[in-house]
Formats: sequence, C-alpha cells, structure tokens
Amino acid sequence: MAAVAMDDSSIVASVGLGATADRVERWTHGKHWTQVAKSAWPNGFVNWVGVSGPWVLYVDQSRLQDDSHMNVLWKIKAVNVVTGDRRTVASNGAKPDPWVPYLGSTEQGITWTQASKSRRADLYAWEDSPGRAVEVASDLEMTPGSDRAAGTYVYYLGPNGRGDKGHTVGGDCWRVPRVGGPPQAITKTALALSCAPAAGSVFAGLHIDPKTPKPPANGVLDDPYEVQNFSFSGSPGATIETGYISDWYPVAVGRDVIWQGVDGVPVLSDPRGHRISLGSDSASFIRVAGNTILSAANPVRGRVSIQRYELSDVN
Repeated sequence: MAAVAMDDSSIVASVGLGATADRVERWTHGKHWTQVAKSAWPNGFVNWVGVSGPWVLYVDQSRLQDDSHMNVLWKIKAVNVVTGDRRTVASNGAKPDPWVPYLGSTEQGITWTQASKSRRADLYAWEDSPGRAVEVASDLEMTPGSDRAAGTYVYYLGPNGRGDKGHTVGGDCWRVPRVGGPPQAITKTALALSCAPAAGSVFAGLHIDPKTPKPPANGVLDDPYEVQNFSFSGSPGATIETGYISDWYPVAVGRDVIWQGVDGVPVLSDPRGHRISLGSDSASFIRVAGNTILSAANPVRGRVSIQRYELSDVN
C-alpha cells in the first residue's frame, strides 16, 4: 500500500502484489475492495491517489523513482466510478522529468502542483462537475505537497510571510482563493514547516527559533519543535506542543489537529491544547473525513493495521 485517500463514503488506495503499487482500489461502506485502475506501464507505479465525490484521481508514473533514476514519465488520471468516464488530467508528455505531482486529497477537494517553467509551482484544484482541473495560481514559491483544500481556499506552505529577504529558517502558512486571486500570508513567523487548515483556524508546525534564549538540552535542531494555533488573521493562539516532534505533517479534523510525537504515537489536540493519544503505536499515516479518523500503524511483514476512531468518541 503506497498511498491512501478517503472521503465520507469511500477509501481509495494504491496497492500491488510485487515490489511497487501498480493498481488503484476503492472500498465503500458495506462492500469489498474493487479495482478502479491499473498502471499503464509494465513497471509502472501509482504514487498518489485522491477521491472527491464520484471521481478517483491517481498519479501513474512509468517506474518507481530512486537515486539513480529520478526522471520518469507521469500522468494524472481521473476515473468517474459512477459513469465509467476516464480521462488524462495532466502529463509530462514524452520527456521524462523528476517533478512528479503529489495529490493533496481532503474531504473538501483534491489539489496538486506541477512544475512551472521557472521550476516553481503551478497550483491546481479539481472540480467534480464538470470533472476538470482548474489553475488556482501560477508560478508560486511554495513547498510542493503542502497544498490542502479547505472551504473556498487552498492552503500551502510558502515563503516567510514577513517579507524578509534572503535565507530564513522556515516559511509561513499562506492561502489563495480556489477561484484564483492574490495569495495571502496567514502566519508571519519565518519558522513554519507545515500547515493544517482547520475549521476556523490554522495549525502550524514550527522550527525552534535559533534565537531562543534557553535552547533545549538537545540543542537547536532542524526537526519541528512546536505545534501552534493561529487565527486566519494571523493572530497566534494556544501553543499545542513545545518540544521536538515528528516531521510527519499535522492533520486537521474539525476544529482539532492530529500531530505525532517523537515516539510516533498520534495525538489529538483542540485549539486550547487539550489532548488525547490515539492508541499506543507509531502511525505511518492518518487520514480524516468528517468525524472519522483512520490511523495506520507501521507495516509489519507487509501488512498494515488500520484503527478507526470517531471524533465524538475521543473528544
């Protein structure tokens, strides 16, 4: 299992029997897993998946990338599981390159970036009806794979929001209207490593400030050090966690956030910092749709154990 996405009615995953995942399968409540698509290449790899309404999107690449073979052919394909409609949404054509898109799939939509001519990012969002990609912004300075749809905006990790010139330790959380428009910096820390838009606020994973007067015993490391809540106007709220944490991206669920400590155990926190651990095992990923939380433990002998929680049960 290479990638997983979910909405309020289905789960989609890329799976395979060999060394790589080369098929896309879908599970719906009360039914078994069914195959939606297969890689078009003999040694193909389905790297990312997304689901939105009747549409399943996936990134099909000609082979698994490694340090000696970064250049691959890739296509983003869409399948309508109701009508059977299949279409190619984007492609790098006949010339391999290393910039394979990542699909950011939340219950509020699918987004991704493609490399622009300047090797920055063109940001896209998927519209279920009539089933097409819409360019949200072009030539953005941002971290590919950090984009997340929420409400009428797409949120992403971009450059520092203070306007500082030159190198900064981290970036900041930005948002841009899904219909297009000027990007807006939400945080202005120059320390952000990740951004998780929630209902009514944004949670940011932050570097430790190199100028901190009392550094921790481990020193000033590159790992994320804090999770902090911010209003959409950028006003800082509660600090959810202080101390080195996993570099795994925080995931928002409702008004709350799920983050991961250095022990790998996922923790659910509300905007005031109240928290509860989700199990006792290290999680390889978390997926959320509505009030449902899926926590997947690290694989053991090729098998993945997935625990399901309902937000009303753990809050």
